[in-house]
Amino acid sequence: MKFNKNLDIDEVVKSIKKNTFFSEQRVLSKEDLRDIHKELDLWNLNLNKNQINPTKTFNGWYHSMAMARSKKVYEILASDFILNTCEKYFKKSFRLKAHRVYSVTSGARMPWHSDDKSSDKKHDYEGLIFIFYLKDVSKGQFQIIKDSENFSKKFPDAKIEERIIDKNYKDQIIDFIMPEGSMVIYNDKAIHRAKPYFDPFWYRTSLFIQVDTNIDNGEKTIINPSFVKNIDQKKLDYFGFGKNSDLPHEPVISGYHTLDYKDLFKIIFNSVLSILILKPYYLLRRSFILKNIIKKLFR
Repeated sequence: MKFNKNLDIDEVVKSIKKNTFFSEQRVLSKEDLRDIHKELDLWNLNLNKNQINPTKTFNGWYHSMAMARSKKVYEILASDFILNTCEKYFKKSFRLKAHRVYSVTSGARMPWHSDDKSSDKKHDYEGLIFIFYLKDVSKGQFQIIKDSENFSKKFPDAKIEERIIDKNYKDQIIDFIMPEGSMVIYNDKAIHRAKPYFDPFWYRTSLFIQVDTNIDNGEKTIINPSFVKNIDQKKLDYFGFGKNSDLPHEPVISGYHTLDYKDLFKIIFNSVLSILILKPYYLLRRSFILKNIIKKLFR
């Protein structure tokens, strides 16, 4: 896949190492964004349907196996740009740790944190995060604390209280208010968050990609094989083929209690409809079919 802009990988890596991050506007085209939204069918609750669906949580939707449904998401993750950037940055073996398309609703409060963790435990691996905005972002934007990868290790927990940030690092906060298709790359030890906002008529949607040098484990990777036109050993290693994939998908907490009332009422309505109309109809239909079969056997 070719991005909407030609990016110099040497300059990208240099920026991350010097400034904590690299950002560029409109890396994905409008056609790329349209394809992702269409292929993932964001966001429909399809209970008990034999397909890969997103997960609803308290604060939004998460599609943690998007490569199974979206060719465009696969092409982004398998792009030469991402692979070559990681190769240049790490200078050692690396692996896709996780990916997800998420849509966060109004009122959600993400704490300041770093992503150098697995199951909420910090690790020492090198890592990079790629974020692509799938909508224009003028509020609820991604924020990062410049140079924080150099001191985040002094915090034993991945989450940092807001009062500590306000007191010590407020002047180092950088905001990424950018249009759809924009990209941010940052060191996974950097302290960051999405700025809290309140607007019930708008939600932030992005593609999150995490790559690090721990090649022994990651989240399960499910890829639609029709998307794969060619694959070499580097991509096989990158996607974790033949390696453990035991890490839990984010979000870890899910279930009926994380659905909102609209979705719960939808489930109740469809259940009542099935109990009173659809189920009796199919049972009656099957009984007629069975009755005709029995008649034919005794003739």
